[in-house]
Amino acid sequence: MNRLVMYLFCLAVIPCVLSGCARPVNSMAEHQIMKKLPDLLGEASRYEVRVDGDPYNTSHGRLARVQINATNLTLQNGLILSHLYLDLHRVVYNLKTHKLISVKRAKFTTTISDDVIELQILGDLPAGYDLTHLKIHLLPSSQLLITAERNTLGIKLPVKILFHLVLLSDNRVLVDLTRITVVGIPVDGPILHFLVGHVQKIISLSALELPLQVNSFYTDSGTITLSGNINLTEWTSMEQGNSRIQ
Repeated sequence: MNRLVMYLFCLAVIPCVLSGCARPVNSMAEHQIMKKLPDLLGEASRYEVRVDGDPYNTSHGRLARVQINATNLTLQNGLILSHLYLDLHRVVYNLKTHKLISVKRAKFTTTISDDVIELQILGDLPAGYDLTHLKIHLLPSSQLLITAERNTLGIKLPVKILFHLVLLSDNRVLVDLTRITVVGIPVDGPILHFLVGHVQKIISLSALELPLQVNSFYTDSGTITLSGNINLTEWTSMEQGNSRIQ
């Protein structure tokens, strides 16, 4: 993923330059980009790509704007994003050296559903924690509720854990450790640590392998949506570290 821009240009621009296609270069760029996105981002039920800008500039490595929409995108770690939107502005790419020169602005928006978070947690839940019927409920007002049953002395008793999500000054969304409410059977440290850690890992979007900076987020009934920017200094450095397409 950290070579996304290099692939976009090599696949979208070079074929048009070599073939001298008469149809708009931007349409060809969109088609070529879309074909490669499953390898770059992951499999999705639907991809949409739009390239805007002067076709001459596009064919010379200067794209005014590239927009990518992915629906039901499965990342390498198995996390499924209900929707991912990437918006890249004024991208400059050196076709000779195969290096990203600059990006003026890069934004993202993504949505994750509570059933996906639930599957991720259940897939890693240690057997010794004795939690069954675990369910995740994303609620309005930045809340995430976990309901489950816990086996205590042979009796399954209900437990509810309410998390409040907060956006920190360093552009991360985390569980507010000062506002965790447990109703029912007490939950010990290891279980609580596991649940908090997994929720935070999932909403960090680390599987995208992009230096994301979350500027805002909100929860609705069943979903969490995160929006922000890509750290251009860090991203450009990552891209320039990969000097050529192999």
